[in-house]
Amino acid sequence: MARKAARRAVPRGGEGPAPLSASRPVLVVSPESSRAGEIVGALQGRGIPSVQASTPPQAVFWARASAPALVLLDLDSPSARLLLGELRAEGRLLVALNDDADQRLWALEAGCVDALPHSLDGAFGTRAACRDGRCRSADGRSVRLPAPVEG
Repeated sequence: MARKAARRAVPRGGEGPAPLSASRPVLVVSPESSRAGEIVGALQGRGIPSVQASTPPQAVFWARASAPALVLLDLDSPSARLLLGELRAEGRLLVALNDDADQRLWALEAGCVDALPHSLDGAFGTRAACRDGRCRSADGRSVRLPAPVEG
């Protein structure tokens, strides 16, 4: 069976590619408030505004109200597949979070720009795991975070 290539994220309204910045937040969608809160806190600690949603209606609301630069979507969220389709249809950039390799592969095929395991082992939260903005996830992948915004 032939697989279709993942659709590329197309910016809406001719905005062009927008990097993570202080002007556009990151939307973190997870049914587990503690996990989402840790990610949001770590991003905000680096000067990146972040918004947390724990239900699909909240996620759609914040995606439309805040025009996020990136959406981190926990695939364990209720109706995650429908939500992913909805957000991709609106041109949002998504990174999927799931510990199942098959689920991560599905997310990439569905149009996510990346798919990471849940277990990042503090890569976003501890300075010991990060050096010069480069962090390591639990599976050894290198994750580059933007520099903190000086204000």
